[in-house]
Amino acid sequence: MHRLVLFGLWLLVASAPARGAEPPGIDVAATPNLPWLGRQLEVLEDPQRQWDLAGVQAPPAKPWQPLGEDILRIGYSPSAWWVRVRLINGGREERSLIVELASSRVDLLDIFVIADAQVRAGYRTGDQRPFASRPLHHPTFALPLDLAPGAEVQVYLRLDSISDLFPPLAIRLWEARDFEASRQWATLGWGLYYGAGCALLVYNLLLFLATRERNFLFYVIYLGAFLLVHLGFVSGLGFQNLWPERPGWNNQFDLLL
Repeated sequence: MHRLVLFGLWLLVASAPARGAEPPGIDVAATPNLPWLGRQLEVLEDPQRQWDLAGVQAPPAKPWQPLGEDILRIGYSPSAWWVRVRLINGGREERSLIVELASSRVDLLDIFVIADAQVRAGYRTGDQRPFASRPLHHPTFALPLDLAPGAEVQVYLRLDSISDLFPPLAIRLWEARDFEASRQWATLGWGLYYGAGCALLVYNLLLFLATRERNFLFYVIYLGAFLLVHLGFVSGLGFQNLWPERPGWNNQFDLLL
């Protein structure tokens, strides 16, 4: 009897899914828009920055951990970090989705989309790689996905930083049409913001030329530097529109800060 009990326990352990083989699942038919995807994610630290996709899909020595909060906050770390999630379309209609990393400041970002145990799409992007490497032409990192009824995909993200400093990351799930509407409003908002800043800059420059008062010139220099840093560091619009083939310039804005 004792041997039978031990044999039954062994079968349970042997048949249990390996940790790391199956990411958590989200039914996108029930939750089409998630502004904070963090609590549905799992993360894995790669201290040696040596694991590839196959290495993190197999059960690693250090198991995957649920993020447990809305925003991914790594801060300063000499490690690379992996993030994963599984998306399932349990509905009867095809879903067009966007997974967005709501930041323009990720040095090195590798994206893998897995379906039917095969890598269906892969991207090596980040603000230290040319802008054209992004899956979607957008200041932040946005991944388009089309899920047929009953389909599921696994999304793996590898994040690394040249400076070992990671910005806080909000990872969001959008319906494609809602993302496009949000993008249009954001473009309008940034246009008004930078338009007002440039108008103020020109106005103070004209005042300096008319009065030769140095305070106006100092303010013009300050405001110009502020707008340039904001373009490069905050909004990501500078990299998108002004220097898309010069990713090395992005780190220079860290020095201006």
